[in-house]
Amino acid sequence: MHIVVIDPGFEDLHSHHANVNEGLFTCIESTGNSRLVTLAAMKLNQTTAAQLIPDSTLPFFLTPCYTNRLKPLDKEREQQLAEDFAEELTKAFDEGHIEPSSTLVLHTFFSFHLLGLAIWLMRYKTEFFGGIVLCGMFYPGSSQLHTLDNNVEFKRFLRFKLAAGYVSHAVAQNERIIVATSCMDFVESYQKLFTQPVQIHPVVTWNETSLSESDAKSKRKSILLYAGSVKQDKGLEFLLTSAEQLLRAFPSVEFIVHLNTGSPGIRDFQNAESMLQALLQKYSNLQCHFGYLSNTDYQCLLNQAGAIVCHYDPQVYSHKTSGLLWDAMLRDNMGVICTNDCWLSREYEAIGGKPFTFDYNNFDSLKNSLSRWLYSEGPFILPNHYYESLVKSFPEWLKQHCLNLHNLTKAG
Repeated sequence: MHIVVIDPGFEDLHSHHANVNEGLFTCIESTGNSRLVTLAAMKLNQTTAAQLIPDSTLPFFLTPCYTNRLKPLDKEREQQLAEDFAEELTKAFDEGHIEPSSTLVLHTFFSFHLLGLAIWLMRYKTEFFGGIVLCGMFYPGSSQLHTLDNNVEFKRFLRFKLAAGYVSHAVAQNERIIVATSCMDFVESYQKLFTQPVQIHPVVTWNETSLSESDAKSKRKSILLYAGSVKQDKGLEFLLTSAEQLLRAFPSVEFIVHLNTGSPGIRDFQNAESMLQALLQKYSNLQCHFGYLSNTDYQCLLNQAGAIVCHYDPQVYSHKTSGLLWDAMLRDNMGVICTNDCWLSREYEAIGGKPFTFDYNNFDSLKNSLSRWLYSEGPFILPNHYYESLVKSFPEWLKQHCLNLHNLTKAG
C-alpha cells in the first residue's frame, strides 16, 4: 500500500501540518508493506533547516494553500492556481512520487485544489486507478444567498460545488473517493458538494501519549492566555494591552503565554516580546515562552494549564476551526474561555461542553468569564456520542480507509 499525502499547506514545522504528518508516518510505516510520502510546500525548504525536515516529507508544491480566506479569488486567479496545481500533480506522477495505484490524501484543500485535482484526474483517467481521501478542513461556504452579507460564502460554495462535480465526473467509481470533514458544523455543506456520504474524521491532533496524567485540581489556577502563531484575528493586540490588568485582577492565577516569534505574523507585533518581557519583570504570576516549541514541549505546556483563553475574532472564526479548542477538549476538565458567536463556542457545546464565553474586545466581559471559570468545579464536558467520534486516532482512521481503498482498487 502506497499513500501520498498531498499537503501544500505544510510550509513549516510550526503548524499542525507537521504534527499530523508525523503521526501518519509513525502509524502507517509500522504497518507491513505500507509506505507513506508527504508532498509538502516547497516553502518548507525556506523555513526549515534541511536536517529537520522528516525523511518522509518532500518539499514539492509551489502552488499555495493559504490564500485570502475572507474573500474569494477572482475567477482568473482561481483557474490559474487550479491549472498550476494540476501541472504539479502531473510532475509528481511523472517523477514517480505518485504511483498508478497510490492512495491520495488531500489533508487540507480549497476549491482550486479540488479543481486542479479534477484536471489531473481527467488527464490520467486510464493511468491512475488508486483511491482518494478528501479531508475538508475548511468551511466550503453557504449554498443560500440570504443577504449581501453572505455573498462571499455563497461564491465560495459555488466554486467548491463546481470543483467537486468535476472530481466526481473524473472518477468513474464513487467508491474510490472517501469524503470527510473535521466537524459536525461542516457536514451539511460538504454533503451538498459530493454524491458520496460525508463522514466526520477524528481530531487530527489527537495523541493519547501527549495527554496529561496530572490531577486537574493541581492546575486549577493556571490559564493559557495565548498560544502559537502570531495572528491578528486571534486577538493578540487586545490581550497584550489587557495583560497587565488581568495580572493585577487575578494575582492568584498564573497566566501562561506562548508567542511563536518565528511565525510571519510577528511583523505586525514587533513590540510584543518586549512588552511581555517588561511584564515578566513586574509580575510573578506570568510565565512566557517565546519562539518555536516542539510538539512535545507544546503538549507539556498545555498540560500545565487548567483553562485556555481563545479571544478570537468572531467574524473570522464564525466558520473557522481551531486546533487549540481540539487540544483543550482532549484534556480532562480543561476550561474553555472563548468569544461569543464563533465556531469554538458552538463546537464546544456540540460535544457536550460548557464554554465560558465573553464579548469580543471587552475587558469587563473577559474578566467576568475568568471569574466564573475560577469559581467553577466542572466537569466542563459531559461527553456525548459526537465527542466520542472525535476522540479517536486520526492516523488509525486514515490507515483503515486507505487499506479499504487499496483492496478495492486492487480487486478492480
